[in-house]
Amino acid sequence: MSRTIIGRSEKIPSVHTALSRTANLTGHSEAEVKTSLKQFLKLIHAWQYWPVPMGRGKRTIDCFFCLQGRFFAVETKRSDVQEPTPAQDEVLRQIAAAHGGVCVENDVRLPNVKRMIHAVFG
Repeated sequence: MSRTIIGRSEKIPSVHTALSRTANLTGHSEAEVKTSLKQFLKLIHAWQYWPVPMGRGKRTIDCFFCLQGRFFAVETKRSDVQEPTPAQDEVLRQIAAAHGGVCVENDVRLPNVKRMIHAVFG
């Protein structure tokens, strides 16, 4: 697949190709998981949004992204944390109720994110 952006054509890797790639990172701090996720989403040309909490307003999760017209949300955690907070869980529940893809990711290899995308695109 290719796309043209203002006269420039570039090759876009298929979702299946990107899903099969494994991160070459080690360590599982939340910052490392976020970095790995950002790199992966860039690789698959997903639009991504990372809210910056300012202490006011609605509580949210770490990452929202759109891929081929589908909406996804990911809460990142360090490797020893498996579950979102109750407030994060509520945001994920609301997104899932609206048929968005949701997951919690705590591994730099992104198995939960890749499984979520694969479930949508096959």
